[in-house]
Amino acid sequence: MRSVRWAAAAVAVVAAVPAAARAQQTDRGLRPDSAGIPADTVRLPSRRVDLGRCDVLGYRVVDDSAAVRRLRRWPQCQGADFGDPGARTLVGLPLSGDCHARFRIDAWRSERRREYRVLVTTYGGGCRAWGGGYQWLALPKLPAGWRVGFGERRVRDDYTRGAEELPLAPDRIYIPQPGGPGAGSRKAARESGSGS
Repeated sequence: MRSVRWAAAAVAVVAAVPAAARAQQTDRGLRPDSAGIPADTVRLPSRRVDLGRCDVLGYRVVDDSAAVRRLRRWPQCQGADFGDPGARTLVGLPLSGDCHARFRIDAWRSERRREYRVLVTTYGGGCRAWGGGYQWLALPKLPAGWRVGFGERRVRDDYTRGAEELPLAPDRIYIPQPGGPGAGSRKAARESGSGS
């Protein structure tokens, strides 16, 4: 008798969990791979896109309405404006690093591989606290039959240099982590003689 009640309670709990929540539990997104940058690459124009709090698991590619529908299953993405998925390709990038981390995002296209390649480079700052965020990037529309590949690289940066001193080309996207360096705080402190 008691097992029948437990079984009925378990069925009631499963029925109470919305279908969208169950779908999210199995949707872990794309994973980075170890493929390098091929020699025939050409840099892609890219820009950051603000999708509000649409932070999900893993890397994402949004290039059709089906991808938008899958992301709308996440409550934090229901109000996001993905624009016209037929006009551009959006990629979602999980950023993870220590509390002083800085990130560089590069995007290329390879005719030989028939792919867009996005590389996220994390410059570690020597802090033991860990954090991260999520960033959306707009790329030109992905040609039919092409794929998007992701790569990650971690660099232990010299902690004495501020983010403003990192040599980044002007066409690269620099994303300071909230609360981390990037506004010149350490450089100003060093110049005034009060820094560490």
